[in-house]
Amino acid sequence: MEVPGYDEKELSVTISDHMLAVSGDRKEESSKPQSTKSLRVRERLESHFERRFQLPLEADSAHVRAEYAKGVLTLHVPKLAGRQPRTVEIAKK
Repeated sequence: MEVPGYDEKELSVTISDHMLAVSGDRKEESSKPQSTKSLRVRERLESHFERRFQLPLEADSAHVRAEYAKGVLTLHVPKLAGRQPRTVEIAKK
């Protein structure tokens, strides 16, 4: 997930009931006093965002990892070990 302009401490990743939520909250820093008028052009408008993703039932939500580098948040969601089909013997009466 690309999150340009956010620091690692401004991002949050939570998991609850196979729902993965990523949110960010950036405080706008103003170097000018409020009384002055100025025109500012911004390429990135959001100062707060939240995205939610439904994880599949095979996802191992206990072992999710998050990495952040150069404005990119990478989430690693491993799969649970798959259950192999088994053969059931039929007993004779």
